[in-house]
Amino acid sequence: SRAGKRIKDLYRPVNDILGKVLAEHAVDTGPLRQLAAIRHFDLFATTTPDDLLARALDAVRFDGLRQTDEIEYAPKLPTDRRRDIPEVMSSKYAAVFYVFGKADVSPFYAIHDEDVLEFAYTMQAGNGPERIFSQLRSRNLLLIGCNFADWLSRFFLRLSNSERLSSDQRNKKEFFVGHKGPEDQDFTVFLERFSQDSRYYPTDARAFVAELYRRWSERNPAASAATAVTDVTQPAPSAELSASGTIFISYSSDDIGAAKKLFGDLQEIGGDVAWFDKTA
Repeated sequence: SRAGKRIKDLYRPVNDILGKVLAEHAVDTGPLRQLAAIRHFDLFATTTPDDLLARALDAVRFDGLRQTDEIEYAPKLPTDRRRDIPEVMSSKYAAVFYVFGKADVSPFYAIHDEDVLEFAYTMQAGNGPERIFSQLRSRNLLLIGCNFADWLSRFFLRLSNSERLSSDQRNKKEFFVGHKGPEDQDFTVFLERFSQDSRYYPTDARAFVAELYRRWSERNPAASAATAVTDVTQPAPSAELSASGTIFISYSSDDIGAAKKLFGDLQEIGGDVAWFDKTA
Protein backbone atom coordinates (compact mmCIF):
# COMPACT_ATOMS: atom_id res chain seq x y z
CA SER A 1 0.00 0.00 0.00
CA ARG A 2 0.99 3.65 -0.34
CA ALA A 3 1.12 4.09 3.46
CA GLY A 4 3.35 1.02 3.80
CA LYS A 5 5.72 2.35 1.17
CA ARG A 6 5.96 5.71 2.99
CA ILE A 7 6.87 3.88 6.19
CA LYS A 8 9.62 1.88 4.48
CA ASP A 9 11.05 5.10 3.05
CA LEU A 10 11.45 6.74 6.48
CA TYR A 11 14.35 4.75 7.94
CA ARG A 12 17.07 6.43 5.87
CA PRO A 13 15.90 10.05 6.49
CA VAL A 14 15.35 9.38 10.22
CA ASN A 15 18.87 7.92 10.42
CA ASP A 16 20.29 10.94 8.60
CA ILE A 17 18.37 13.38 10.82
CA LEU A 18 19.49 11.63 13.99
CA GLY A 19 23.13 11.73 12.87
CA LYS A 20 22.87 15.42 11.98
CA VAL A 21 21.24 16.34 15.29
CA LEU A 22 23.87 14.50 17.34
CA ALA A 23 26.64 16.14 15.31
CA GLU A 24 25.26 19.70 15.49
CA HIS A 25 23.68 19.90 18.97
CA ALA A 26 25.41 19.67 22.34
CA VAL A 27 24.05 16.67 24.23
CA ASP A 28 24.49 16.26 27.96
CA THR A 29 26.12 12.84 28.27
CA GLY A 30 27.07 13.33 31.93
CA PRO A 31 24.71 10.64 33.28
CA LEU A 32 25.89 8.15 30.64
CA ARG A 33 29.51 8.84 31.53
CA GLN A 34 28.74 8.36 35.21
CA LEU A 35 27.16 4.97 34.47
CA ALA A 36 30.11 4.08 32.24
CA ALA A 37 32.51 4.88 35.07
CA ILE A 38 30.94 2.28 37.38
CA ARG A 39 33.25 -0.61 36.57
CA HIS A 40 31.00 -3.19 38.18
CA PHE A 41 28.64 -2.71 35.23
CA ASP A 42 29.88 -4.54 32.14
CA LEU A 43 26.71 -5.28 30.15
CA PHE A 44 24.41 -2.44 29.13
CA ALA A 45 21.20 -2.42 27.12
CA THR A 46 19.80 0.65 25.41
CA THR A 47 16.30 1.18 24.03
CA THR A 48 17.34 4.11 21.80
CA PRO A 49 18.97 3.69 18.37
CA ASP A 50 21.84 6.15 18.92
CA ASP A 51 25.36 5.17 20.02
CA LEU A 52 25.74 7.74 22.82
CA LEU A 53 26.08 5.06 25.50
CA ALA A 54 28.79 3.22 23.55
CA ARG A 55 30.63 6.51 23.03
CA ALA A 56 30.45 7.25 26.76
CA LEU A 57 31.95 3.84 27.57
CA ASP A 58 34.72 4.35 25.02
CA ALA A 59 35.52 7.79 26.41
CA VAL A 60 35.57 6.80 30.08
CA ARG A 61 37.03 3.29 29.96
CA PHE A 62 39.08 3.09 26.76
CA ASP A 63 40.59 6.58 26.36
CA GLY A 64 38.33 7.34 23.41
CA LEU A 65 39.20 4.20 21.42
CA ARG A 66 36.23 2.33 19.93
CA GLN A 67 36.49 -0.83 22.02
CA THR A 68 32.97 -1.19 23.42
CA ASP A 69 31.31 -4.26 21.95
CA GLU A 70 28.06 -3.22 20.23
CA ILE A 71 25.47 -5.98 19.84
CA GLU A 72 22.53 -5.18 17.56
CA TYR A 73 19.16 -6.85 17.54
CA ALA A 74 16.51 -6.65 14.81
CA PRO A 75 13.96 -9.21 13.56
CA LYS A 76 15.51 -9.40 10.08
CA LEU A 77 19.07 -8.35 10.83
CA PRO A 78 21.45 -9.70 8.13
CA THR A 79 23.33 -12.82 9.16
CA ASP A 80 26.73 -11.14 8.83
CA ARG A 81 25.69 -8.54 11.42
CA ARG A 82 24.34 -10.96 14.00
CA ARG A 83 26.71 -11.12 16.92
CA ASP A 84 26.70 -12.09 20.58
CA ILE A 85 28.84 -11.51 23.63
CA PRO A 86 31.79 -13.94 24.02
CA GLU A 87 31.43 -17.06 26.14
CA VAL A 88 34.25 -15.82 28.39
CA MET A 89 34.48 -12.07 29.03
CA SER A 90 37.69 -10.37 30.11
CA SER A 91 37.79 -8.10 33.16
CA LYS A 92 37.82 -5.04 30.89
CA TYR A 93 35.03 -6.18 28.60
CA ALA A 94 32.02 -3.87 28.11
CA ALA A 95 29.09 -4.28 25.74
CA VAL A 96 26.01 -2.34 24.68
CA PHE A 97 22.97 -4.28 23.49
CA TYR A 98 20.60 -2.35 21.19
CA VAL A 99 17.23 -3.82 22.21
CA PHE A 100 15.29 -2.06 19.45
CA GLY A 101 18.08 -1.91 16.90
CA LYS A 102 20.72 0.64 15.99
CA ALA A 103 20.07 3.57 13.63
CA ASP A 104 20.58 2.53 10.03
CA VAL A 105 19.55 3.42 6.49
CA SER A 106 17.55 0.18 6.43
CA PRO A 107 14.64 -0.98 8.66
CA PHE A 108 16.85 -2.58 11.29
CA TYR A 109 15.72 -0.33 14.13
CA ALA A 110 12.36 0.70 15.58
CA ILE A 111 10.91 4.10 14.70
CA HIS A 112 7.21 3.59 15.50
CA ASP A 113 4.81 1.51 17.60
CA GLU A 114 4.36 -1.30 15.07
CA ASP A 115 8.13 -1.71 14.86
CA VAL A 116 8.31 -2.07 18.64
CA LEU A 117 5.54 -4.68 18.55
CA GLU A 118 7.42 -6.67 15.87
CA PHE A 119 10.67 -6.52 17.82
CA ALA A 120 8.90 -7.78 20.95
CA TYR A 121 7.11 -10.56 19.05
CA THR A 122 10.24 -11.96 17.42
CA MET A 123 12.29 -11.50 20.59
CA GLN A 124 10.06 -13.88 22.55
CA ALA A 125 10.44 -16.45 19.78
CA GLY A 126 14.15 -16.73 20.55
CA ASN A 127 15.37 -14.83 17.51
CA GLY A 128 18.25 -13.05 19.16
CA PRO A 129 21.71 -13.32 20.74
CA GLU A 130 21.40 -16.31 23.07
CA ARG A 131 24.18 -15.39 25.49
CA ILE A 132 22.85 -11.84 25.91
CA PHE A 133 19.37 -13.20 26.69
CA SER A 134 20.89 -15.72 29.08
CA GLN A 135 22.57 -12.89 30.96
CA LEU A 136 19.30 -10.93 31.10
CA ARG A 137 17.60 -13.92 32.68
CA SER A 138 20.33 -14.65 35.24
CA ARG A 139 21.40 -11.20 36.45
CA ASN A 140 19.71 -8.59 38.58
CA LEU A 141 18.53 -5.78 36.31
CA LEU A 142 18.60 -2.02 36.81
CA LEU A 143 16.26 -0.25 34.37
CA ILE A 144 16.75 3.52 34.32
CA GLY A 145 14.37 5.88 32.56
CA CYS A 146 12.73 3.10 30.51
CA ASN A 147 9.19 4.47 30.50
CA PHE A 148 7.69 1.74 28.36
CA ALA A 149 3.98 1.37 27.80
CA ASP A 150 2.45 -0.76 30.55
CA TRP A 151 2.13 -3.88 28.36
CA LEU A 152 5.72 -3.61 27.15
CA SER A 153 7.08 -3.17 30.68
CA ARG A 154 5.30 -6.34 31.77
CA PHE A 155 6.43 -8.22 28.66
CA PHE A 156 10.09 -7.24 29.06
CA LEU A 157 9.99 -8.11 32.75
CA ARG A 158 8.68 -11.58 31.98
CA LEU A 159 11.10 -12.05 29.05
CA SER A 160 14.04 -11.35 31.36
CA ASN A 161 13.05 -14.17 33.72
CA SER A 162 13.19 -17.91 33.17
CA GLU A 163 10.49 -18.46 35.81
CA ARG A 164 7.05 -16.96 36.27
CA LEU A 165 7.19 -13.62 38.07
CA SER A 166 5.12 -14.99 40.94
CA SER A 167 7.27 -18.12 41.26
CA ASP A 168 9.07 -18.86 44.53
CA GLN A 169 11.94 -20.20 42.42
CA ARG A 170 12.97 -16.77 41.16
CA ASN A 171 16.50 -15.86 42.27
CA LYS A 172 16.94 -12.42 40.72
CA LYS A 173 15.62 -8.89 41.17
CA GLU A 174 14.67 -5.94 38.98
CA PHE A 175 14.88 -2.27 39.88
CA PHE A 176 12.88 0.28 37.87
CA VAL A 177 13.93 3.93 38.14
CA GLY A 178 12.10 6.88 36.60
CA HIS A 179 8.87 8.83 36.59
CA LYS A 180 5.71 7.17 35.34
CA GLY A 181 2.47 9.02 34.69
CA PRO A 182 -0.81 8.39 36.53
CA GLU A 183 -1.92 6.12 33.69
CA ASP A 184 0.97 3.75 34.49
CA GLN A 185 0.17 3.23 38.16
CA ASP A 186 -1.39 -0.12 37.26
CA PHE A 187 2.13 -1.32 36.54
CA THR A 188 3.28 -0.63 40.10
CA VAL A 189 0.22 -2.44 41.43
CA PHE A 190 1.09 -5.36 39.13
CA LEU A 191 4.61 -5.49 40.63
CA GLU A 192 3.28 -5.43 44.18
CA ARG A 193 0.89 -8.32 43.50
CA PHE A 194 2.81 -10.57 41.14
CA SER A 195 6.51 -9.59 41.13
CA GLN A 196 7.52 -8.85 44.67
CA ASP A 197 11.22 -9.16 43.84
CA SER A 198 10.87 -6.10 41.61
CA ARG A 199 11.18 -2.57 42.94
CA TYR A 200 10.00 0.68 41.43
CA TYR A 201 11.55 4.04 42.43
CA PRO A 202 9.59 7.07 41.16
CA THR A 203 12.54 9.44 41.10
CA ASP A 204 14.40 11.51 38.53
CA ALA A 205 16.67 9.25 36.51
CA ARG A 206 19.51 11.79 36.29
CA ALA A 207 19.47 12.40 40.03
CA PHE A 208 19.46 8.65 40.68
CA VAL A 209 22.48 8.08 38.43
CA ALA A 210 24.39 10.94 40.07
CA GLU A 211 23.72 9.52 43.54
CA LEU A 212 24.59 5.99 42.40
CA TYR A 213 27.88 7.23 40.96
CA ARG A 214 28.67 9.19 44.14
CA ARG A 215 28.08 6.19 46.41
CA TRP A 216 30.03 3.83 44.14
CA SER A 217 32.95 6.28 44.07
CA GLU A 218 32.99 6.46 47.87
CA ARG A 219 33.06 2.68 48.18
CA ASN A 220 35.59 2.15 45.37
CA PRO A 221 38.04 5.06 45.57
CA ALA A 222 40.81 3.33 43.61
CA ALA A 223 38.55 2.27 40.74
CA SER A 224 36.86 5.66 40.80
CA ALA A 225 40.19 7.45 40.43
CA ALA A 226 41.03 5.29 37.41
CA THR A 227 37.81 6.25 35.62
CA ALA A 228 37.09 9.69 37.04
CA VAL A 229 34.30 11.51 35.23
CA THR A 230 35.65 15.00 34.72
CA ASP A 231 33.37 16.25 31.95
CA VAL A 232 29.83 15.64 33.17
CA THR A 233 28.55 19.17 32.64
CA GLN A 234 28.46 19.62 28.92
CA PRO A 235 26.29 22.34 27.35
CA ALA A 236 22.68 21.40 27.95
CA PRO A 237 20.49 20.77 24.91
CA SER A 238 17.67 23.12 24.05
CA ALA A 239 14.30 22.73 25.77
CA GLU A 240 12.83 21.24 22.62
CA LEU A 241 15.64 18.71 22.25
CA SER A 242 15.31 17.52 25.84
CA ALA A 243 11.63 16.70 25.43
CA SER A 244 10.64 13.05 25.63
CA GLY A 245 10.87 11.08 22.43
CA THR A 246 13.33 9.35 20.14
CA ILE A 247 12.98 11.17 16.80
CA PHE A 248 14.32 14.70 16.28
CA ILE A 249 13.78 16.70 13.09
CA SER A 250 16.27 19.41 12.17
CA TYR A 251 16.50 21.08 8.76
CA SER A 252 17.53 24.16 6.83
CA SER A 253 14.90 26.76 5.91
CA ASP A 254 15.08 25.65 2.25
CA ASP A 255 13.84 22.21 3.23
CA ILE A 256 10.85 23.21 5.37
CA GLY A 257 8.35 21.60 2.97
CA ALA A 258 10.06 18.22 3.10
CA ALA A 259 10.51 18.51 6.87
CA LYS A 260 6.80 19.19 7.41
CA LYS A 261 5.87 16.20 5.22
CA LEU A 262 8.26 13.96 7.16
CA PHE A 263 6.82 15.25 10.44
CA GLY A 264 3.28 14.44 9.28
CA ASP A 265 4.22 10.99 8.01
CA LEU A 266 5.94 10.11 11.28
CA GLN A 267 2.99 11.23 13.38
CA GLU A 268 0.57 9.32 11.15
CA ILE A 269 2.34 6.01 11.77
CA GLY A 270 2.80 6.62 15.49
CA GLY A 271 6.41 7.76 15.37
CA ASP A 272 7.74 9.21 18.64
CA VAL A 273 8.55 12.72 17.36
CA ALA A 274 9.94 14.79 20.20
CA TRP A 275 11.25 17.90 18.45
CA PHE A 276 10.25 19.75 15.32
CA ASP A 277 11.83 23.19 14.91
CA LYS A 278 8.93 25.08 13.33
CA THR A 279 10.78 28.40 13.50
CA ALA A 280 13.63 27.48 11.16
